[in-house]
Amino acid sequence: MSTSTSSALADTSKDQKSAYWTCFCAGIAGGILATLTIILLLYSFVDVDFITNSSCFSNGPLHYCFFDEKWDSGEYLSAITTFYGTIITILIGFLAILATLAFLVVRTSAGHHAKEAMEGEVERFFASNASIILIDEKLGNLTDKFVEAKTRELAVRLETIITILEEDGYDIPGTITAP
Repeated sequence: MSTSTSSALADTSKDQKSAYWTCFCAGIAGGILATLTIILLLYSFVDVDFITNSSCFSNGPLHYCFFDEKWDSGEYLSAITTFYGTIITILIGFLAILATLAFLVVRTSAGHHAKEAMEGEVERFFASNASIILIDEKLGNLTDKFVEAKTRELAVRLETIITILEEDGYDIPGTITAP
């Protein structure tokens, strides 16, 4: 392996490590940002004041609280259901966004890794004797087919010329056969 090839491989390795650490740091920053966004969304959209302003009662081992005297258990259950429904809706939306971003990041990353792997494999293939043998074989097949087709074409044209000359009264000895 030449020194230019080894230095190119070292540069590629450094680029890969740099890309890995960049993606790793971006992932951590994205996770922190997503967590802070969820907390901010919950704080701004979910009203939890009813918990501090509730009136609580005890009936034996059971304790229950209502927002005010007008509330009954059905209204309280409705408020709690709405509260958790809002949290679940926000989290589902965030999960959809996160899944989309994860898909795009994985697809892009996989594309880059595939390109890098292909470049190395292509260089390795063309540096080997197998590539020379394969190219020689394919070129040999192509040239054989091309020569055969041109020979047939020339034989047909020559046969046409001989037929025309014989019709004009010239005597052409010999036969022509196409391969």
